[in-house]
Amino acid sequence: MKYLLYCRKSTDREDRQILGTDAQKRLLLEHAARHGLVVVDLSVENQTAYKVGRPLFGDMLRRLERGEADGILTYHLTRLARNSFDGGRLIYMMDEGAVREIATPEKTYTNNPDDKFMMQIHFAMAKKSSDDTSQFVIRDIESKLLKGEYPGMVPPGYFNINRDGHITKGRDEPQKYLRLLELGRPLRREEIDPIDGPLIARLFDEAARGTHALVALRTLSYRIGLRGKNGKKMSKTAVWTLLTNPYYYGVIRYNGTLYTENIQHEALVSKTLFSRVQEAIGRRRKGRYRRHLFAFGGCVMVCGSCGGPITAERQKGHVYYHCTRSAAGCTQRSWTREEEIETQFTGLLNGLRLPQSFLDYAFARLKQSHAAQAEFSAARRQKLQSQLNACHARLNGLLQLNISPNNAEGALLSDKEYL
Repeated sequence: MKYLLYCRKSTDREDRQILGTDAQKRLLLEHAARHGLVVVDLSVENQTAYKVGRPLFGDMLRRLERGEADGILTYHLTRLARNSFDGGRLIYMMDEGAVREIATPEKTYTNNPDDKFMMQIHFAMAKKSSDDTSQFVIRDIESKLLKGEYPGMVPPGYFNINRDGHITKGRDEPQKYLRLLELGRPLRREEIDPIDGPLIARLFDEAARGTHALVALRTLSYRIGLRGKNGKKMSKTAVWTLLTNPYYYGVIRYNGTLYTENIQHEALVSKTLFSRVQEAIGRRRKGRYRRHLFAFGGCVMVCGSCGGPITAERQKGHVYYHCTRSAAGCTQRSWTREEEIETQFTGLLNGLRLPQSFLDYAFARLKQSHAAQAEFSAARRQKLQSQLNACHARLNGLLQLNISPNNAEGALLSDKEYL
């Protein structure tokens, strides 16, 4: 008989105690060698069996139907199916003779009533286990949402803190953890990233201006130090998702529902700023892009003759302002240079006197703005420095590999590969 070897491992809870695919493959090949089983091919799949549609599993069944093999060699029946459709299909194929045996290290199942009955029990128990696990996960998610915690990895700019008070694996960086310890308080389950947080807040500020299209915001995010996977630019979709995630102003959106009670994390931006960003980037993922930025382009100026809006144009190195209705009957047809408008504005401003109370308020806000800018600059500098250090470490590793005594005649790394 010929066998197709099948290994599977997923990240589901019921698979946590199952051997990894490498260990399964080694154990099954040793089992085949001891019992003289002929393995014609093997498939290693990292996908849950709770749902129908595993590509390698489907390909294996089609090969069995074509007669390329007679049986299946697997670590356990749960590796083959955890849903009723795949389990029933295997038993039906055994009834039709397409599968003569399903062999595991503990038992071999053949086309007889007792073995097929035991297979049905195993598949039913696996299905029940998966259903129970699904219910446990749903309840855990609901419990976290009611406690105001995000049920998963928090978005960029935040950290998940485990029960031991450490940053969860995958985002743990010693320098960031030391910055968090400077807060001098017990860490919450979700904390603002001390380096990436200010960078994302700056991205929101720039997006709220409404002068950047999504492509420009993507370039800006890379320039200030935000990176996607593998240190590359974030995609336009990633930037859009980031800027439209209400998590940043202090609520949780999950499966289309907003949760606002008992929120555990601190808001990174205000709700007002978030709303301005939504208005600026628009539903079509495009900002209001201005090709030219004129000194008085954003001022509310109207024509003195007809009350129409004023527009600006650049001609021969100078900026001119004129009425937009001059071609539609407005009597004001002359153009005014920007220098003259600047003189008029300066004269108006010179006649204004600001109250001392407003000056005190303005200087206090200015100090806050400068403090926020200093925090952003420090975060950006530290982010870029850490990325630069990582590049130097990779280069040093390549150099050590290239000059290693074990790399004689380019056995490990050729000069061309090194360059």
